[in-house]
Amino acid sequence: MSVTDEGFGQQKIVTGCMSKQVCRNNGILVKRQAGNQVCFDCCDTDMCNTRLCQMALPTGFHECYGCESVSSPTDCDTSKLCLSDQYCMTAYRYTGAQSGTYRMGCESAAMCKKQDEYASYFNKREIDLSSEGQLSEDTDQPQAMNMSRRYIDDPLVICLSCCKYPFCSNHENCVTNEKAPPPRTTSMP
Repeated sequence: MSVTDEGFGQQKIVTGCMSKQVCRNNGILVKRQAGNQVCFDCCDTDMCNTRLCQMALPTGFHECYGCESVSSPTDCDTSKLCLSDQYCMTAYRYTGAQSGTYRMGCESAAMCKKQDEYASYFNKREIDLSSEGQLSEDTDQPQAMNMSRRYIDDPLVICLSCCKYPFCSNHENCVTNEKAPPPRTTSMP
């Protein structure tokens, strides 16, 4: 990340990828081109450049992965700002031919709580993705499933997972019942 003073109280923030050589040299190559550089910082973990140069999110927001259609939650590499009363979510949507895609982003606390109420039905439900490309359900719990689908507001969403801390949703996979690990806490020396 590079932050440059553009004058008149304006700052230019540039994020993205840079070579290890530039980072090791503390951005000397970039500083020569940038003019009044206020900050230059590098990191090498996923989504880490949103917190460099002491940048903070706006008050009342947190960040979650945000993708409309990926084949696996771990394929999502973009983020979305969510309100503090929203959870990070991962939804699995059936697309036919025995496959589906994941949508990731923000979800209301109310929707996530409704999903939790019906989680036992999601976990007990047997999903048959037949060769005709039709979704058929185990008839044991159809009323509850229809209710939860109504809450999700997409008839092709098979399941929805929610988690409560930033960037947790790439670990969520309601199809395989994987849950995000608890957030890591680190102490500063």
